[in-house]
Amino acid sequence: MTSSCSIVFFENPEGVYSPGQILSGRVNLVTKKVKAIKAVTVTIQGYAEVEWTGEEPQSGADGHSDTETITFSARDNYFSTQTNLFTSEDGNRFDLMPGEYEFDFQIKLPDQLPSSFCGKHGEIRYEVVCTINRPWRFNNVFKHPFTIVSAANLNVNPIYQQPVDRSTIKYFSLICCCGDGGNILLTGYIPHSGFAPGQFVPVKASIKNLSKIEYHEVKIKLIQMTEFRSCNPRPKSNYEKIVVTLKRFDIVDQLPERELNCNLSIPPLPPSSFSTCNIIEISYLVEIQLKTKGIHTNMFVRLPITIGTVPLFLGAAPEYSIVTSQPLSLQRGVNGNQFDGLLLTAPPSYEEAMKYGPQYIRKTDETERVTQTEFTPKYPVYHYSSENS
Repeated sequence: MTSSCSIVFFENPEGVYSPGQILSGRVNLVTKKVKAIKAVTVTIQGYAEVEWTGEEPQSGADGHSDTETITFSARDNYFSTQTNLFTSEDGNRFDLMPGEYEFDFQIKLPDQLPSSFCGKHGEIRYEVVCTINRPWRFNNVFKHPFTIVSAANLNVNPIYQQPVDRSTIKYFSLICCCGDGGNILLTGYIPHSGFAPGQFVPVKASIKNLSKIEYHEVKIKLIQMTEFRSCNPRPKSNYEKIVVTLKRFDIVDQLPERELNCNLSIPPLPPSSFSTCNIIEISYLVEIQLKTKGIHTNMFVRLPITIGTVPLFLGAAPEYSIVTSQPLSLQRGVNGNQFDGLLLTAPPSYEEAMKYGPQYIRKTDETERVTQTEFTPKYPVYHYSSENS
């Protein structure tokens, strides 16, 4: 390709924005030879897209059953604005001469947008696209994504301050004998349900074994669950389960009662969904798994939690190491509450999301040659001072 294109953002070199903010920047287009074109355009757009294939049984004409590969898909468009940089007055082709061309752009982002996300079967994506429209040739397309982080302030709703506890009990029978084989009671507890990246989830697992069944391992996991919803050819859901953080306890001595405690670290992650996207929903939970010996099935306790972008302040506001080059600013209080004057509503850093497994790859239009900047969404991460860690 004899053309290149770079895009910079004025407000934030990291390319991280919030809904409702002004997005502005500059497109720098360089061409090395004369190109016959119809137009050069810049498009700024945001959308969600899901797609996957599945095998489904079908009845053949001869009455025999068969399988058919079906593609399930859906798309949500949030905004799209296009500007013509170069075009002829009559709409016909013209020659774009070699050289360097610059164009500044600016838009106000919509006030309601879901946070950026990329998963196995879909993505929530925002990008600046520069297109060289060439008649009878492949279009040259240059894509530069940016991140949207929709604020999720956990201090707004007191429900996130409430503890989470769940229990399950399993009864055992005596084989070839009458009577009670006893039971195992598994309980999980988290002191509150709202957290932000950079924090730890303190988990307590309690085991009360009133049986002769032995257990040998306990796993405590932080799990991200994503539901992808299709519209075409019909509504259907597909799910992705990712273990984000794992703690394992090997059990040697068999005590009638046991308590296990651990802290699960939260890496850079997209916030939980708050009904802002119709086709992708993200949720989080802590799963406690108790593995018993023999032929018995394992026991599970699942505790739902919420990942936000502003952590809970259970008392005085914690101290943070502040990075000043972020798009948001310090504001006073949360919903009228004061925490020793200024309250940090901008996180100290935006860090690339952890990558787990295959990522969704969007299909390229057969009439385009696409150059795309490598991109991983960035999310706010809080770095606590040592006293508050």
